[in-house]
Amino acid sequence: MSTKLMEELPLFIPKIIVSTMIVNSVHSFRTYKDIIYIQSPCDFGIINPITKDLLTSCVAILTLVKKGLPHFDKPAIAVTGFGISDGYYEVTKGFWLRRGYHLIPFHSVGENTMVMAELIQKGFFKGILDLTLHDVMDHIAKGAFGKMDENRLYAYLSRDIPAVIAPGGLDTIAYIPQGHPLPASFREREIYHHDFRVGIKANKKEIIEAAKWIGNILQETRPKKAIFLIPLRGWSSPGEKGKEFYDPELIDMFKKWIEKFISKEFVMGVDLSINDPEFGLTACKHLENLLKAPG
Repeated sequence: MSTKLMEELPLFIPKIIVSTMIVNSVHSFRTYKDIIYIQSPCDFGIINPITKDLLTSCVAILTLVKKGLPHFDKPAIAVTGFGISDGYYEVTKGFWLRRGYHLIPFHSVGENTMVMAELIQKGFFKGILDLTLHDVMDHIAKGAFGKMDENRLYAYLSRDIPAVIAPGGLDTIAYIPQGHPLPASFREREIYHHDFRVGIKANKKEIIEAAKWIGNILQETRPKKAIFLIPLRGWSSPGEKGKEFYDPELIDMFKKWIEKFISKEFVMGVDLSINDPEFGLTACKHLENLLKAPG
């Protein structure tokens, strides 16, 4: 109950939960909130040397943590990325730093992109490079990193903040085996071994569901300063032309579905891979033009 109350507190307000139940319960919390979780080595039925030292340390942590929202001395751009789709990152970093912006990267796992959404609502960003939507696919297909909701996109589309969007990683479902066999629905699919995680190729049904999920938000918000760039040569490392996940039919199908929800003038196919630095440069130039546009 205490954690649920803390989840309602804004980001950057120091908060600590100490309990013997953290390990067994953390999966049920809204873990994108900046709560410090400490697993207590013993229970709190009585104050003893262990609990006394632990609580003293927690108070020390709280007094050291800086309180309040960070101050930005110059405008900032948010950019999303994931290991299989962030070949554009170095180019985007150089592009915006040279122009006097902060570039703030967010890992496209649900917990991190939901933080991005909350910071967008607080007015932190002048523009968004949402080039990796991998967490959207995990949300739809029950992958490892899909702990998010519609505010993931709604936060910036509803405010019509200048944004360039791309389906980076949307062809892949992340799965962590942890000694268990793959679910039956994944066993006949192409598999990409990343590290301790594996990537499962998304199928036609899941790609359509993702397009509808994204498209419904686009249709509801009707942004005028958002452009959807679709890399035609692949959306991830395993999805690049010539590799195991590359599927031009699925790419074309996704593009056609997105065009059902937003004017075609805002959807552009780009004859590059998501990981091609040139794609990152293209996305940055489009965002710069949106930032300069009147209104």
